[in-house]
Amino acid sequence: MDPTEIELAKIGAETAVAPLRDVINRLFGPWADELGSLMAEPIRVWRYSRSLKLFEKVSRIAASRGIPLKAVPLKTILPILKYASVEENDDLHDRWANLLASAAIDANRVRPFFPDALRQLGTTEARLLDYLHDVDAEFSKRSFSNLRDLQTEDYAIHSFAKVLDAFERILGALPRIGMIQPNTGNCLAALDVLIALGLATIIPNPNVVSPTGFSYRTTALGQEFVEVCQCRVKARSAGVPGETVESISDYLYHEALRRCGGSLCALSRPKSDTTIELVLQDASRNRVVGTFTTDMTKVQLDSELDSIFERLDSEQARHTKSV
Repeated sequence: MDPTEIELAKIGAETAVAPLRDVINRLFGPWADELGSLMAEPIRVWRYSRSLKLFEKVSRIAASRGIPLKAVPLKTILPILKYASVEENDDLHDRWANLLASAAIDANRVRPFFPDALRQLGTTEARLLDYLHDVDAEFSKRSFSNLRDLQTEDYAIHSFAKVLDAFERILGALPRIGMIQPNTGNCLAALDVLIALGLATIIPNPNVVSPTGFSYRTTALGQEFVEVCQCRVKARSAGVPGETVESISDYLYHEALRRCGGSLCALSRPKSDTTIELVLQDASRNRVVGTFTTDMTKVQLDSELDSIFERLDSEQARHTKSV
């Protein structure tokens, strides 16, 4: 761009920002006046236009869901704005918009780590993480008669073979010829990125030693990350993690896994349109350890989970002592 084109672009940018002034004011709160100097830096007019595009997307997300926007903490909004303004890929740019919208709904759900994690993902890794998230969400709705069946199906549904199939669909790869698997290395590398960021993990299996024989799932952190990058978090004054049996069941499942240290010992399953059971599974039986309803706030859900696992820890301690 020559100086005249840059000046014209700046004038056009000033005009473009006018209809977005309200959403910018609400997102930045008392810091809105500083935005002018931040975005006036002539690093690139292109970055400025990408930032405006980000605000347009956030505005559409809020309008489509009837969500009032709230001020986002600077430590969250500034890195989002910085990295989204240099994002060329539209799919990833949409994720930045969803991340910012999620922060405007409930800033506590968007961890300060998330912008840094998103900037390190390519579109392939991001979509592979989406796949792992969706597999976990579906698996959490299922119930099993015993722990052995659960573990067998867990290994199978999260197997590397299934992850590789999903990876190749994401790439749009041609069908394999015979046993040749040219994308195995790239798929393992993508999984390594997700694991290094703490968004995915290997399901322990003592009978397997090769990475291509491992099974993979999202971590609790990875579940949170996907949900805010897809803006799945709904605005509710009480801070409930969702409004449906399915969303709360998914939340309980992953919270139970986290509190169990990642071990496969708990499942959540809908009992009715408004009730969810948390089931503890061991080698010999299923045991309902708690019942939850869709009108419970997040604070109430977490408090009940705290009580359940404190009780279970006490029972385990008594059992160990008696043995």
